[in-house]
Amino acid sequence: MPMPPPNPTTDGRSDPQTRHEVQQVVRALREEGPAPVTRLEEVLGARFWDDGRFEHAVAVALTEGLVRRGTDGALASS
Repeated sequence: MPMPPPNPTTDGRSDPQTRHEVQQVVRALREEGPAPVTRLEEVLGARFWDDGRFEHAVAVALTEGLVRRGTDGALASS
């Protein structure tokens, strides 16, 4: 018998690895100031992260209000 689907609240945000990555995004923006996504990727070495991890961490940070996007598209800590 197949397993039931996960609860709707189980979206990975509580995953310890995701929490760590979100914290890295927030800390980098606090230390470096507002930055375009490409600059933030460079600062964090995101090209070495697993596929999709950086984008997911940024999305979670935005959703949780820890990071905001400026009118120019740059990210900044909230």
